[in-house]
Amino acid sequence: MSSSSDNIFGLSFYNDTDKFPVIVLAVVYNPLDESDKIDSDCTLDILERELGRFVGKFPESRFFVCGDFNARTAEEPDYVNEKDANFVFPADVMSDLFTGPKRSSSDKILNTAGRRFLEFCKTTELKIVNGRLFKEMGSSNFTYVSDTGCSVIDYLLTPACNFTFINQFYIDTRVESDHQPLVFDIMFSSITEYCK
Repeated sequence: MSSSSDNIFGLSFYNDTDKFPVIVLAVVYNPLDESDKIDSDCTLDILERELGRFVGKFPESRFFVCGDFNARTAEEPDYVNEKDANFVFPADVMSDLFTGPKRSSSDKILNTAGRRFLEFCKTTELKIVNGRLFKEMGSSNFTYVSDTGCSVIDYLLTPACNFTFINQFYIDTRVESDHQPLVFDIMFSSITEYCK
């Protein structure tokens, strides 16, 4: 996956037989000075357009997005909930609403960049994995830890249908950076079999 933004780096993983990438991983840095902007040149808007083009070209591929989004989302929903859906969707679409595991977070702050990021998740139908699966289920750890405070601003995103292909997910610790690594394991062989 190539990008027109220096803040998005894409990796495509192929197997020996398929003509399409089996897994696409986009690594994103959403700069602080951009995280509150809403214009067509900001990283999230570019990512949304590029993901749309790539998904249209390779609908069989499994997409994962991770990185530093500089967005604090508290425990707000990253999906269209029933309350919002009554105003947006007709009744026959209501059955498609997300009913997966509830997301939790150690960071209880929602900022402007977080609201923008949650709208991006709703528009692209990408779900935040942090606080939903494995060791993180029920209590997402901080991803940014410094002398000035702690927050959750680094995320792994994927459509909910890909949750079954994630073998593990957790926030690790390290001392050489303020950002803690997101550790996840994607079951490539299971995806390859699923795509056949």
